Amino acid sequence: MDLQRNDFSNWLKQIKDFNDSFRRNSIPRIVITDASSSVTRSLIYRLIYDEVFGINQEVIINLYESSDKSTFLNSLIIEITACAPHNLKEISVSHDVSKVFKNADVIFSIGRARGYDFSKKEIISHDPFFEETVRTAKIHAEAIDRFAKKDVKVITIGNTEASIIHKYAKSIPVENITSLALIFSRIAAAQVCLKLQRPCDEIKNIIPWGFVGSRFYPDFKFATFKDGTPVMAETKKAWLKNELPQIIRQAIRDSRYTNGVSYALADHCKNLLRGTFNEEWTVMGVFSDGSYGVPAGMFFTFPVQCKNGTYEIVKDLPIDEFYIKRQIKHLAELIHIEVKAAFSICHEIPNLVTSC
Repeated sequence: MDLQRNDFSNWLKQIKDFNDSFRRNSIPRIVITDASSSVTRSLIYRLIYDEVFGINQEVIINLYESSDKSTFLNSLIIEITACAPHNLKEISVSHDVSKVFKNADVIFSIGRARGYDFSKKEIISHDPFFEETVRTAKIHAEAIDRFAKKDVKVITIGNTEASIIHKYAKSIPVENITSLALIFSRIAAAQVCLKLQRPCDEIKNIIPWGFVGSRFYPDFKFATFKDGTPVMAETKKAWLKNELPQIIRQAIRDSRYTNGVSYALADHCKNLLRGTFNEEWTVMGVFSDGSYGVPAGMFFTFPVQCKNGTYEIVKDLPIDEFYIKRQIKHLAELIHIEVKAAFSICHEIPNLVTSC
C-alpha cells in the first residue's frame, strides 16, 4: 500500500511539474485541422473541459480549414466561445496556414482519413479519396515544417499520415510525431466486456498491433481486469484470435466513432504530455526502432510509456506465439504498401504551401 501511495505521489508530482512547465512557457497554441469535421468539433470541447493541458491552464486554439469551407465556420466559433470555460483564451479559424500553424505547440492533424480495407494485390493509389487524404496530409506537413515550433507535438489519426508528415516536415524530430491507436484498444475492450457483461473501463494493457485501414491485431496476452485477472482466463482464446478481429473490423467499417475518436485523441495527448501512471502503458503509433520484428523506420502501433512529453516503447514483452508474430509482419507489410502508394502520389504533387 505504501508503495502504491508513493507511486501515486510521484505521478501527481510529475503532473505538477508539467503544469508549471507549461505556465513558464506561456499559453500553449493548439492547432486542429479540418475544422468543419464532427471529430474536430467534439475534440475542441474535450480539450477545454478535460484539462488536457493542465489544471486551469489557458489555451489558444487555432482551427484550419480550406478556403471554401472556413467562411462558414463563424457560427462554430460563436458557439464555442459562448459555451467555453475560462481556460479558453482565444479561438479562431482560417485557411491561411501562415496564421494558423505559426508557433504551434500541439497539432492535431485530423485529415480526411477513413477506414481502408485493402489487400496486398489492390492498388489503393487509384482511389480518389485516398489521393485527397494524401494531398491533405502533405499540406499539413509543409505548413508544420514552415510555421510551427520545432518542438511541436504532432498527433495524427493514421500511420500513413504520420509518415507523410515526417517526410515533408523534416525540421520536426520524428519522435514528436505520433498517431492515434487508443481508440482501437478501447473498441476491442468494449467488445470483450460486452461479451462478458463487465464494465469496459476494467480492462487495461490491450495492444492493437499495427493499424492500417480497418486492420489491426488486438493482442490480449498482457491484458488484465482491474482485479488482476487475465482477460484470457475468462475468454476463449479461439474467440479472441479468430472472431474478435472480424467483429472489430466490421464495427470500424460501419461506424465513424466521432466522439470515440475525439475522446481518444484528447486522452492520447494527455498521456503524452502528462505521462502514464506508474508501470502502466498506453498505445500509440510511433516510429519503429526495430522492436518486435517491426522494420525500423516506419510508423507502427506499439505499447508505450510516457513522461514529460516523450515516450518509450515498452521493450522485451514475450511475444513468442507464431500467430502474433505473423500478424505483426503482415500488418507491417500492409502499412509499407500504403505508405509507398502515398509517397508516390506526393511525388507527383508540387509543393502545396506556397510562400506566405
